[in-house]
Amino acid sequence: MENYREYHRRKSREHYQDHKEEYKRRARIWGFEHPELKVNDPVYQKEYREKNREELNRREREANQKSRETAYRENRVWTEEEYAFLRAGVIAGKSYVDLAKELGRSVKAVEHAKRRYCPELVTDRMKRHNPYTGEVIDSAGD
Repeated sequence: MENYREYHRRKSREHYQDHKEEYKRRARIWGFEHPELKVNDPVYQKEYREKNREELNRREREANQKSRETAYRENRVWTEEEYAFLRAGVIAGKSYVDLAKELGRSVKAVEHAKRRYCPELVTDRMKRHNPYTGEVIDSAGD
């Protein structure tokens, strides 16, 4: 027989799984309302990425594989209309996942197309850096 603590943990997990999207939506809204409380320290973010690199890479690979299963325009040349739609979506703040679904592409394809076609919209953090000096080596954004 489970005690109260185990029962409460199990019920909390079940509730979170049932309402995960609502939790994420509220957390995103909270982040916009309290920007001063978010951790924007680049040193902390870099340390976090290095510490959790394997897990973050695994999640990214899984998300890309999932998007490739529904990508009906995979391995086709990008058209000007698709590039225009990508630019409008990036400016509107849509996620790569949403853009990939709407364009029929994989998440990585959308990410690389943005880097290639809209270099001025690529943030400095997303650019490639020299591992020794830390200087930006992506010439596209210059």
